Amino acid sequence: VEGEANYQYQTGSSNFTLVDLVVGYRLPQRKGIMSLSFQNLFDEEFDYLDDSYRTFQDEPSAGPYIPDSSVMGRLTLNF
Repeated sequence: VEGEANYQYQTGSSNFTLVDLVVGYRLPQRKGIMSLSFQNLFDEEFDYLDDSYRTFQDEPSAGPYIPDSSVMGRLTLNF
């Protein structure tokens, strides 16, 4: 049928390496912790097909690999 997309997943394997970095600092007198984490630090491009959709789960889940770099900050305070 014309105009209809034909999607096919390639099979096989590939090798890639991801670099993550976490930097943290404990506040004086153990009042808390600050941290900054970087996932996929070098923005490595890769194709990954997560097949977790094949299993039945009560909760939705995200795949373990994200093909984009990301930064997350966290602050934990102790009172």
